[in-house]
Amino acid sequence: MVTKRIIACFLYIVIFSSAFAQSKFKQKLSWEADENALEYTVEVVSVVDESKKYSYKTESAEITFSIPAGKYKYRICAYDFLGREAQISDWKIFDITKALVPKIKVNRNPSISSLSETEIRIPAKISDIAADSVALLVNDETEQEVPCSMEISSENKKDGTVIATAVKVNGVTGGYWRIKVKNPSGLESQSDVIDVSAYFDELARIQAEKERLEEEKRLAEEAAEKARIEAELAEKERAEAELLAEKERQEAERRAEEEARREEERISREKAEEEKRIANEKAAKIEEEKRLAAEEKRKKRMEFIKAHTKFDMTPMLGVSAFSPFALDGLFEYSDSKFLPALTIKIYYLPVLIKTVSLGMNAEAGFSKMSGSTSLYTMDFPITRFETNFVWQKELKKNLLYWNLKAGANAFIVSYDLEYIKNYTARESPAEKDYGYLGAQFGTSLWIQPVKKIVCEIGADLVYEPINGMQTMYFDPHICMGFRF
Repeated sequence: MVTKRIIACFLYIVIFSSAFAQSKFKQKLSWEADENALEYTVEVVSVVDESKKYSYKTESAEITFSIPAGKYKYRICAYDFLGREAQISDWKIFDITKALVPKIKVNRNPSISSLSETEIRIPAKISDIAADSVALLVNDETEQEVPCSMEISSENKKDGTVIATAVKVNGVTGGYWRIKVKNPSGLESQSDVIDVSAYFDELARIQAEKERLEEEKRLAEEAAEKARIEAELAEKERAEAELLAEKERQEAERRAEEEARREEERISREKAEEEKRIANEKAAKIEEEKRLAAEEKRKKRMEFIKAHTKFDMTPMLGVSAFSPFALDGLFEYSDSKFLPALTIKIYYLPVLIKTVSLGMNAEAGFSKMSGSTSLYTMDFPITRFETNFVWQKELKKNLLYWNLKAGANAFIVSYDLEYIKNYTARESPAEKDYGYLGAQFGTSLWIQPVKKIVCEIGADLVYEPINGMQTMYFDPHICMGFRF
């Protein structure tokens, strides 16, 4: 009897290709042999098209076969010496892919652009690669290897490969480099030599020119300050000479004393006016600086608002189900504890901070509750309007979002009571409407399978403080919408 084991299976895919012929594939599948097994049957089925089936019989613990590239599953059945099926393995999935050598085209002196102070972008065309291929920049002289990222184009080829249009790298200096790319299959290649010295030489020239201009400016300012001090000293010496001459004239002619005094007062008055004028100019300069600072602050505030706001509106339509959670309240008068409801929503999320959006939403839910006894029947048409503050986190870009919301609601119930006339002569009262204010909290997931279509799956916990019927219920829902 064959023991209950086919312990380990190993799949080896070996690809043979020629420069002038279509690629051919040879695959080898081996497993641990069982000494009680007479023969094995191996079934291989395409995962994409299960009509493509392959079956192989062998007495050894391996087979060699050739099938097209694709996604497959296989299982192995062992037969004992009497030809009976003894053991069959579970289905296992594997891929057969073509092992491609990356192709790299790049100019010796490429048009390098700066992405930041340390990161640069080198244009290149890299084909026959996968999205998870690895790229390095290798120094042609020192063989230093620097990891870099590839700029993948959005267009995929039919064979699953992608094309990169550039590489981005940090910490590279001048010299000669090569782009090295390695595919997941293990095959790799290098580009021709790239000379990046011209780019770094230009950066050095720009820095030297900047330093030269700053030095010229400093020397000019020092020369101007020196000239000003010399002019002030000369003016001071001239004023002292005039004062000395005036004293000599006062001693020589007493009648000129009054005129000299008036002249001195005039000079003092002009000096005071000049000082006042200078003070006014300084005050005006300070006010201008304050105005420019306020203008810059306003500009930055407007830029911040512009960068963190957007138009993001999503109307939705879906279904939900009211079900009592902790406080039955109104549900005590219902024949059913599970009430389906129509839900209409609209989200508006204008604030964007990194991957978090903030905003509000408005919702309306419509349902009907029924109850009956031996004396009467009651219908409770229910309309709920609510508005919420919404916090949304992008979990996976343009695909998956997580929402939290909380807010207030208006709960409107119409009581339609009808007495059964066989039991009472009382007339049924007219239908009455009652309104209550409540609150709710909810969470949901948004799935955005295509660019504008959104599917929401979530649940709300709603509390309604109805007089004598305190009610709390659980409201799971699913909705579809269009995101503008």
